[in-house]
Parts: sequence; structure tokens; C-alpha cells
Amino acid sequence: MPEHSYFNRPAGSKEVKVWERPINNIYNVTYCSLDDLAGKCIEVTAVHVCRSGAWTPPWLDEEFCRFVDALGLAYEVVKCPERKWDPDHISFSDVIDYLMA
Repeated sequence: MPEHSYFNRPAGSKEVKVWERPINNIYNVTYCSLDDLAGKCIEVTAVHVCRSGAWTPPWLDEEFCRFVDALGLAYEVVKCPERKWDPDHISFSDVIDYLMA
């Protein structure tokens, strides 16, 4: 079974969330904190950076893009629609759509 390390939890949280269970069935998952990396050299083969429409307001999209570009790494954008935030010329329907995209 392939190994997979996951870093996205509050320190000390070991509770497996319902959305994590499918990946746990495919991979040997280790849930780590940054403290677990102290003094270790690990090989990182991929980094997943996510911009969630429901959690990130569209007026911060440019900042998010600058953050990703500043990493200086090659990347692929997957299912991340561009949101043009113009509150003076946007319908209420588009506001709702942008907040969920």
C-alpha cells in the first residue's frame, strides 16, 4: 500500500474526518504535525494548495495567486474558476455563485 503523509490538522488532532476515510482505504496515511518534521529530511513529491470559494472571498483571489506564484514551483490549476470581483457590476446570483466557486 502506498504511503501518504498529511499535514492539515491542529496540533495533536488525531480524529479521522469522514471525508478522509476514502483516502485512508487506498493509502497508508500518516497524520503529522510540523513538530513531527523537526530534524528530519523528507522527500516531498507533491503539494496540494486549495482555494475554497466558500472560505476565501473573491476579493482575495489575486493575493492567493501571488502566494502560489511566489512559491516558484510549477503548478497546475484544476477546477478553480476565475472570479472577477466587481461589486458595482455584479448580480446577486453571481455573488452567490462566486462565493461557492
